[in-house]
Amino acid sequence: MDHRLVGGRAPNITQDDMLPAALALRGAVKLPRMTRTVKSFALALAMTTLLSCATTSGRVPREGVNDIPEYLGNARRVRNASETVGSNPTVVWRQEAGRGSLGAVAMGERLTLVTTLDRWVAALDTRTGKRYWRFRGINPFGTGPLVHEGRVFVATEGNPGLVTAINLFTGRKRWQTRVGDVSSVLAFSNATVYVGSQDGTLYALRADNGKQRWVHARVPSRSGPIVVGGKVALVTVTDSLIVLDATTGVSNSRTAVGAGTIAPLAALDDSTVVMASPGGEIIALAIPSGRVRWRHSTTTGVLGAPVVARDTVFAVTNDCVLWRIPAGGVSAEPGLPMGCQTAAAPAVVRDGVLIATVDGQLLYYSTAERKVVWTRKIGGELRHPPMVLNGQMIIAPLSGKVVSLR
Repeated sequence: MDHRLVGGRAPNITQDDMLPAALALRGAVKLPRMTRTVKSFALALAMTTLLSCATTSGRVPREGVNDIPEYLGNARRVRNASETVGSNPTVVWRQEAGRGSLGAVAMGERLTLVTTLDRWVAALDTRTGKRYWRFRGINPFGTGPLVHEGRVFVATEGNPGLVTAINLFTGRKRWQTRVGDVSSVLAFSNATVYVGSQDGTLYALRADNGKQRWVHARVPSRSGPIVVGGKVALVTVTDSLIVLDATTGVSNSRTAVGAGTIAPLAALDDSTVVMASPGGEIIALAIPSGRVRWRHSTTTGVLGAPVVARDTVFAVTNDCVLWRIPAGGVSAEPGLPMGCQTAAAPAVVRDGVLIATVDGQLLYYSTAERKVVWTRKIGGELRHPPMVLNGQMIIAPLSGKVVSLR
């Protein structure tokens, strides 16, 4: 399907908007001897082509909890804290979703969603890796998907940059809204999708139809938005924390932080967010005032998001030193070197921490044994940690196939 836009405009596009195009297509088809039944079938086929760019294979399971409404599961950036992983995991499936992924997977009990660099959104069977459908976007997807109540929310890079809602069970487009180039994570809260574009505009879109609730300009950010305590927070490229009312978009505060970030923020509690800095700091910031509650030096830069689990902030530096900082920000243990390079957030599980590396390795550090107890070669640079559920791990490399281990 050709997604190119006419006149450089792409307002909210719904299925109803496709009807004139389908009628025009019917008029362009010159088959004088077609019966009324055949004509109706041709029109229905044309409508199907226009309304959906998905290729579907088999019945998509509707059972299980498949919602992943935030990057890495929730605003604390950890869905895995009570999970366990095996002492000797092996690959259970590999599946091609596209030419690699820049975003983390959204892993549900039955369905796992993946976005790819070559413009695909793929729905995979979590248990077997079977591909149920693929949806083709207009541009590459620079961030991972969110899933909530039967809808998949994705956003594309480049011009035009589009936020799209896809039916989880059919792979068909529900709505599409133009917002500009998007490469930072999306956020979801209270039936609203929050998305920041590279030109510095923050959009709040209705989840049911993609229409704008509000728009706030001049907030360019590489971290993307996070919703905490009814507020939307993000750190700008000018190293300022911006806090807005989540419902109205009205600005609550703008505070100089003294450090920048390229990673998503994490929620420490309903009035505090934590940011990680490439300059080598972990900083806790009060919401909505922006006041620094504490800051901790990590010596070297942190490129991945911090993670909050069991009243502890976890972060991994670019040279793979693992830091564990109590929620109060005091008495942090010395960093634990892992001997690798990473740009990903840590994945915290019950008995340890998983670290994905830039050379395609997945490491498991055991907190009981205080050492790396196994390493698995995934292949392709890893920009994000695995998702873990029921002892199963799924991870998507920058190039190559999506991999599941157990």
